[in-house]
Amino acid sequence: MRTRRLELLRPEEIVAEKQTRPVVYLPVGPLEWHGPHLPLGVDPLVAHAAALGAADQTGGVVVPPLYLGTDVAHSPDALRDLGFEGDEQIVGMDFPANSVRSLYADEAIFAATVRHVVDMLAERGWRVVALVSGHGGENQVEALTRIAGEITAAGGASVLYCRAWLDTSGLPAGHSGGGHADATETSLMMHLHPESVELAALPTSDEPLRNVDWAIIDGATFEGRPDQSRTVQADPRALSSAADGEAYLQAIVTGIVDQVREALEAIDGD
Repeated sequence: MRTRRLELLRPEEIVAEKQTRPVVYLPVGPLEWHGPHLPLGVDPLVAHAAALGAADQTGGVVVPPLYLGTDVAHSPDALRDLGFEGDEQIVGMDFPANSVRSLYADEAIFAATVRHVVDMLAERGWRVVALVSGHGGENQVEALTRIAGEITAAGGASVLYCRAWLDTSGLPAGHSGGGHADATETSLMMHLHPESVELAALPTSDEPLRNVDWAIIDGATFEGRPDQSRTVQADPRALSSAADGEAYLQAIVTGIVDQVREALEAIDGD
């Protein structure tokens, strides 16, 4: 294949690939605040890169990213973990100090849109549809998991929910998986789109990065284990590099490839 990107393929190439390896990847993620040092498209950009990397190993094609996502208001406990009082109304990463707001869709609109796209792909003969999500918002994860399960159960296509982020295990000391705009995501963007990263937009290294000021969050904080100071420990200013980002992307790709290969083996055995 000269490319795995569906929008750049000619009809005969698409037909040939579908007959050889009928898997299609759909990257999904919102345009969302990722600190002042990263672009809004981190989640779908990482998901797209991960999908392309996986398709290179499994075969199949990659649909253009769906720049759409959803999120919910934080619970009082989660707000306190972040450093707020606990009675604020804050959706996703749209913290009061941010200079721009994210583009979160209503959950019902998000779910209906994704389901419609997946239905179209299944109707066109793709037997494995991998939903690659770069966003870990609780309701987005629930919606994609539900869609994958329901469409798979109905038959016609095996739909997978795949994550485009890492767990903490296997990451260097000081890093946390599942964080937001932290050293891990910053490293990924330094590898994928270095021209879009501007660490100078953050304060100097002697100023702690308070969660409430920057909406840059450690994975442990999301898990209810915040640092006592409510500051970022996976500091993007000190712990980010393009080389790390390349390694993180390969680890994400490996996880997705394992899921897709298992699904392909299952349909090959039918």
